[in-house]
Amino acid sequence: MVRKDLWDVIGGFDRRYSPAYYEDTDLCFEVRKRGYKVYYQPKSVVIHHEGKTAGTHLCEGFKKYQVINREKFVSKWDNELKAQFPYSPENVSKACERDIKGRILIIDHFLPFFDRASGSLRLFNIVKILKTLKYHITFLALNNNLEAIYRPVLEDLGVKTYTLSDLVTEKEDRVRKWLKTSEFDWVIIEFWQNGKIWIPLLRNVTPSTKIIVDSVDVHFVREIREAQVLNNRELLDRALRNKEEEIATYRLADRIWVVTDRDKEAIEEHVSGVPVDIVPNIHERIHVNKTFEETSDLLFVGNFNHPPNRDAVFFFCRDILPLIKKELKDVKFYIAGNNPEDDIKALASEDVIVTGYVEDLSPYLLRSRVSVAPLRYGAGMKGKIGEALSWGLPVVTTSVGAEGMGLRDGTHVLIADNPGDFAEKVVRLYKDKELWEELSKNGKNFIEEHYSPQSVTRGLKEIFLRTKEKGNNDTQKKYSFSARMEIIRFPEPDLRNTLTSIVIPVKNNWDYTKICLDSIARYTDSPYEIVIVDNGSEEPLYQYVKRWKERNREIMLRYLRFNENRGFAGGCNAGAFVSSGDYLVFLNNDTLVTPSWLKGLLKPLILDNTIGITGPVSNYAAGRQEIKDCPVAFKGPFNVDFGRLSAYGLSISRKYQNTYIFPEALIGFCLAIKKGLFDEIGGFDERFYPGNFEDIDLSIRVHAARLKPVICMGVFVYHFGNKTFGTKGTYYKDVYENNLRRFMDKWRVPFLMDEESMYNYILFNSLPLDRETMSVRKDMASHLVSLFNRRTIKETIAFYRNKGLHKKMSLIIAGCGQDIETQVQLLKSSHTDRELDNITLFPGGVEELFEELDKGLLFLSWRDQIPLDVVES
Repeated sequence: MVRKDLWDVIGGFDRRYSPAYYEDTDLCFEVRKRGYKVYYQPKSVVIHHEGKTAGTHLCEGFKKYQVINREKFVSKWDNELKAQFPYSPENVSKACERDIKGRILIIDHFLPFFDRASGSLRLFNIVKILKTLKYHITFLALNNNLEAIYRPVLEDLGVKTYTLSDLVTEKEDRVRKWLKTSEFDWVIIEFWQNGKIWIPLLRNVTPSTKIIVDSVDVHFVREIREAQVLNNRELLDRALRNKEEEIATYRLADRIWVVTDRDKEAIEEHVSGVPVDIVPNIHERIHVNKTFEETSDLLFVGNFNHPPNRDAVFFFCRDILPLIKKELKDVKFYIAGNNPEDDIKALASEDVIVTGYVEDLSPYLLRSRVSVAPLRYGAGMKGKIGEALSWGLPVVTTSVGAEGMGLRDGTHVLIADNPGDFAEKVVRLYKDKELWEELSKNGKNFIEEHYSPQSVTRGLKEIFLRTKEKGNNDTQKKYSFSARMEIIRFPEPDLRNTLTSIVIPVKNNWDYTKICLDSIARYTDSPYEIVIVDNGSEEPLYQYVKRWKERNREIMLRYLRFNENRGFAGGCNAGAFVSSGDYLVFLNNDTLVTPSWLKGLLKPLILDNTIGITGPVSNYAAGRQEIKDCPVAFKGPFNVDFGRLSAYGLSISRKYQNTYIFPEALIGFCLAIKKGLFDEIGGFDERFYPGNFEDIDLSIRVHAARLKPVICMGVFVYHFGNKTFGTKGTYYKDVYENNLRRFMDKWRVPFLMDEESMYNYILFNSLPLDRETMSVRKDMASHLVSLFNRRTIKETIAFYRNKGLHKKMSLIIAGCGQDIETQVQLLKSSHTDRELDNITLFPGGVEELFEELDKGLLFLSWRDQIPLDVVES
């Protein structure tokens, strides 16, 4: 479709493209040349049977003119085409999103349900404002609830809209690739729980993207208040735990959004260095004039998925409405809002009307005389109050309901916190026309002045300007777990008195095991012993091992035999148990080592006490340990050229001498670790049978011990691949998928993501301590740290005592909160032994504890008769 007058000016289709092809594209360029825009309308659908007019073969018939006319088009528009983006898939989004100030991705649980929840309405209004500011907006909803209703609304605004199911299927996860190619300048994440999941992925995939976490309301404020109102100890414990995680997530962001100054005060002291912006609810100006005489009855509006709204309605109907009915016998109470459950619906009576979801609230806002918001707990800005005031509907609320908005009692609203006062103010406002008219006018004017789209637009404009100017290099350094490479020149260690146990689990495949042992004998120049773990081979390997040992008498070798396959983890743990070395190397039997391999792996472990586990590079590995296009390849154990292997290993050693990568995790084909550390963290987790993810799990627990995995880039170990577990074909795939599920369950990974992002997620969210796991801080090896759990506290102390740890380190129990006195009584009654004096009860969280430890502070024993949250130098 084209304007007739413009068509005439252009002269219609250019005849040089006769008989067909490129005349339409040429017309679009002519239209743009004259300052007009060309639009594509995706909702206009025409069925086209491709090829029926001109055929489908480019070399014959009309279709050949598609090739011929392309050259004519390129010649005519040569200068224009040179000014476009170079041809590349990465440039598609840039080319189709011109004349914009930046690309913003918004991530939320749902699409904006603007007529069902005030938080969604606020977000929807923010989206509209950002569009007017010429930002390109992409919206990602993590589920497709009510997609058919709300997705078209966003798309009509020009918002590119996705649900997670668009990007993740059973066969493919395209999230990582999509994030990388989209090149978002900013990502706004709604709610800290989503931030906890998505920030690690974003930092890893697109580290230059600036991340804003929109609190919507500060959850821990609301949750703690709820627990206090309901006098529920379990809720309070959960709220305090969530507070730690919520604050930790905010610290990972480049900016934080809150909706009120009270919310800003609540988190600002915890997130030093991260800017906190107030982005309040937004209310359009309502052009309506209500009169006192035209109104009647009481109104409550709220989304009943939100616990404070449920509590408010029950509180009002139980404690306040009966008092009001004594004075206003005919008054009705309307409860309007999304998703009332059966207990809310059960409140309905002749005088209490439960409407459920209402698509258009305007009739209720017009005819009601008083809006009530009897909120006993909550946080953030209450949309129901702002909306009512914008319609000139006076409000009676509580201190919690009015907080953070700047509303004054008696000027803009009436405020009361106990049932008697609340009922009295509702009755007075309902009867007093003069008071009603004053509050109606003042409230409406206040909202228009402070919470209009124009006011919030100015604030958003400044926020994105400041964010763009600031950049986020510091954030990347502080929070990204992306692997880094370092040059570290370690001195040569003296290994003469250092014994290493090389543990090799084997199932069948003696030929591969033999050539592996031969390579160890050739290229290992520091003291070692070999532990062969025969993991259920159909033909026991003892005779083969014995013959090899007879030819290599100088090598210490042990042989363990299991009748059944105990898996890689079980076999390695058994081998480690009988080993004598100070250090352990777990080596697949289908590997070949190269000159100085063992010294190269041990050097960082011996000389840097912050390094916990090391691994080499290889031709066959995963991620950063794999050498792409490795020139060394052997078809099997009978085709090994040791001269070629040795030469390549030495070339890698020379090229990458002193070069180390600090990754998220190491692959288990070859791992070196101190035996003491391996024992402390519990060895390999045998739930990952027969293999896969036990190595990643071990790496993460090394992180939890405040130590680092390291890839020794100058050490090359050849790997044939897939000969150690004793798994073949589709069974391997099933094993992988089963262990992936076990791994995700163990580390509470909420949904499937690529492995690298998953490891980053865990490193951000599950460390330094899993809530029921103890960990020794290796950089301050005088403390054993545990997080308080009422169910396991006795077992924790018993472990501390029975293992003899009380003789060499203190036990610090963090996260005690308000339970300190309870624990003191427990300790006094259970442990009179003075040997257990060295137990500290710390009220704060683990991160806070580590900050205090880093300051070098001395923590006081639980027996000291002074406040237990005090520390002194």
